Amino acid sequence: MIKTLPFLLLGVLLCCLISCGDPIAKEKNLDTVRFHYLAETEFFQIQQMFANIYQSQDTSENINPFCVGSQIFQYESSDSLFTEIDFGSGCNCQDGRLRQGKLISSTPLETDPGETILHLSVDHYAFTYLDGNLYQVDFIYQLSLMDSPDKLSISSKVSKAVFSNLNGTFFWKGNLLTKPFQLNDDPELGYPGWKVSGTASLKDEAGHESHANTITPLTYKNGCSHAVSGIVSMSSPHEQGRIIDFGQGECDHTATVQVGVFSASINLP
Repeated sequence: MIKTLPFLLLGVLLCCLISCGDPIAKEKNLDTVRFHYLAETEFFQIQQMFANIYQSQDTSENINPFCVGSQIFQYESSDSLFTEIDFGSGCNCQDGRLRQGKLISSTPLETDPGETILHLSVDHYAFTYLDGNLYQVDFIYQLSLMDSPDKLSISSKVSKAVFSNLNGTFFWKGNLLTKPFQLNDDPELGYPGWKVSGTASLKDEAGHESHANTITPLTYKNGCSHAVSGIVSMSSPHEQGRIIDFGQGECDHTATVQVGVFSASINLP
């Protein structure tokens, strides 16, 4: 028994080192990764809503197909066109989020050829996260829609976004580039989805900041609520670097987060 005691103690010590050294196990719910994804996908969906409106230029029914029950209104001033999406007290959207309040865009009536600049503002805008948490959102957001005969690319800049709920507040800013992708590079087959790349930063109430950078673009397929592929790296002075892998094209709600030699699967918001 005495001879085996050192080996037992060594085993306990190794287990402790593995458990205590796992940064994923120590970090509650991987909130930093989840909040970054929550913010980035919200702005991606917002820009898609307005891009679809400006592409079609058809609001005769005043209905937004992305969010059932929301309404679209357009009106002009002497130098600008305004587009308003009104979600009322709550509309169910295709990505599974319940949105309420208003999104309002303004764009100059005269712009450079092939480019439309949209400045977005909000009026009591909020959305309900899939776990039931309601987030109130305020932001400064500018989109540049750059079109050509066969595609539409969107460059967007979020210089300030504040996400608040009963559990606290976090701040997000980013620069995103969204491009449609084709099947076999044939525009006649349509655009089955979008690829999103760019950089972003996230800061919590304590002032801890994390930075995200796209390694390979996030791919969103039409009909899927979440990114189906793509890799993002996140770094922070307060935590180890992380790699988030969104998979190989499966239409699911999971991603893999790796920190050093440790990895874990998470459910996406």
